[in-house]
Amino acid sequence: MQKKHGLIIIAACVLVIAVAIGVYGANHRTQSLSQLQQEAIRQARAYKPEGFCTQSLVPAVHRATGARYTFPSGCLAPGWEAER
Repeated sequence: MQKKHGLIIIAACVLVIAVAIGVYGANHRTQSLSQLQQEAIRQARAYKPEGFCTQSLVPAVHRATGARYTFPSGCLAPGWEAER
């Protein structure tokens, strides 16, 4: 009977550790994505288009990160596409 209790305790500990690792991993990925989105927005703000661009507000999405930014002209930075 004691052996069963020991196995149950070990199984419970393994389960708790596995869940904790899963939660940590999901949180870490979210933070990394958020940092990538912030960097994409910084790049969008710093983008200086060459040539003629229409003067209109253009909501856009960064393809790689999903970040959203509204450009002040029709010229979008590389990696961005206008929202439909």
